[in-house]
Amino acid sequence: MDWVLPWSYCITLLFAFITTTLLPAALWAGAITPVLSSRLSTHQILLPSFANITLLNKLDITATLSDADLFINTAKGIFTYLPETYIQGLLLNSAQDASNRTQAGGTNSHAKLDKTGYVYTGRSYGLGASVGLVDGFAQSATSYTYNETGFRTTTQCIYNDTSGFVLEQLPTPEDWALQVFDATGHLPSGQTIMYAAAGLVTADIVAVACSSFVEFNQTHYVVMATGNGTVGRYGPLSNVQCQITFEPMKFAVSVSVTGLRITVDPLEPAPVPAYASNMTYRAVYSLGNLGSTLATTIWTSVLGNVFMTNIANVNAASGTGNSSNLRGVADAVTSIIDGVLGAYSAAQLTIQNDTTTEFVEVKSDAIVFGSPAYIYPVLVVNLVICLIYVIEVIRTQRWSHSSSFDFMNIQAVIISTSTGGSALASKVQSLHRTQASTSEAAKKNSSVGKIRICLSKVSRGRVALTVANHGTATTSNADLSHNRQETDSLPLLRRSIHSRYISDPACVISEL
Repeated sequence: MDWVLPWSYCITLLFAFITTTLLPAALWAGAITPVLSSRLSTHQILLPSFANITLLNKLDITATLSDADLFINTAKGIFTYLPETYIQGLLLNSAQDASNRTQAGGTNSHAKLDKTGYVYTGRSYGLGASVGLVDGFAQSATSYTYNETGFRTTTQCIYNDTSGFVLEQLPTPEDWALQVFDATGHLPSGQTIMYAAAGLVTADIVAVACSSFVEFNQTHYVVMATGNGTVGRYGPLSNVQCQITFEPMKFAVSVSVTGLRITVDPLEPAPVPAYASNMTYRAVYSLGNLGSTLATTIWTSVLGNVFMTNIANVNAASGTGNSSNLRGVADAVTSIIDGVLGAYSAAQLTIQNDTTTEFVEVKSDAIVFGSPAYIYPVLVVNLVICLIYVIEVIRTQRWSHSSSFDFMNIQAVIISTSTGGSALASKVQSLHRTQASTSEAAKKNSSVGKIRICLSKVSRGRVALTVANHGTATTSNADLSHNRQETDSLPLLRRSIHSRYISDPACVISEL
């Protein structure tokens, strides 16, 4: 490697090389690298409208609905206005694990009551029925959010030792193993109720009754009685009295399409909707139907088992006691109400086709190339390069006076050097003789690097390389007589040389 250039030149050229090769390459790599990004857009989703509440009337709908109206069974699930009959297993399965999600901070997941595969994180509040059913836009989305109006259901339970709801045993033939009772009495609302409850063992009998109001009432009641009172496996349910409160509320529904998860969060109180009386009446009525049909069977109490399972969950987390018993019952009741409200919403969508629209903010994942931190510097570099190119085009008049001499062509260099005569060789030999260094290589490098040369155009288009002396070419060759009119390359060459090298109009001077 030849290091004849001054160190200042070497360092400058090295820095220029790195800057012009590695830096732009790094910027371009960042500008074209694929980056995971997201895009927000607005769509519309269909929500249950409840403008048509024919199938949510205040009477016993089993007598007025046809089989087609009762329920439909599709690939996405069973949808019905009688959830206590057709999807009772789903309702009870969700209720027996309710305490893990109904309390503040609960994160337990429970399945949506259909076959869409979505699960709720925390409570559902009876909302989100549209998710997976009528959200076609979600096929290209990763998540979306929207607002929906519903009811925040709250259940509080106490032990009422003076409860007016009791089990009265009825006389039966002596050879009967079946025990028959009247579940009868009055509720805190003043309403009276009576139905028959039977079982092979008195201890297995649990009766549940609910109050329901034709007009919207924020407060409803649930009362319970057991065959053996506070004794036996259903003893914690004896004389339980619960108050159910419905509060109209606006909720935010957040859906993770990729994770198949739904989160429902209360936002703010909402006006009482026109369908409130129908929805809350039917929800409590459905709970009452579960109480009268499943609270007691011949062999066991299905609903009683659900309550006791959830009580066991609370006991495991918080310890035993009356407060744990009451919380377990309250959470299970709330879960059933939430599930029934959600079933009605889904039925309005799929059976009644009664819908309205709501704006949805949809998030979609996308791949973008580069990031602004790299794209804009690359743009600036390219603009600077283009600007330099334009300036050079104007300055050189489109390179119309460019020299044809090629420094990289050894043949052209030899011919031009010989055309310049013997002055260059004589100068080199003279410097070698006067160099005091003992190193032959140092002699050559230090002397040759300080010789100034002159590039001149001679007659007939030839170019000569000769020694320059204080800005003037020194040569004995007569052909170096210069004709200004024939020198088409020198103006450009002179402008390209550092200003410290002053040359005459006939040549351009530089250090060898």
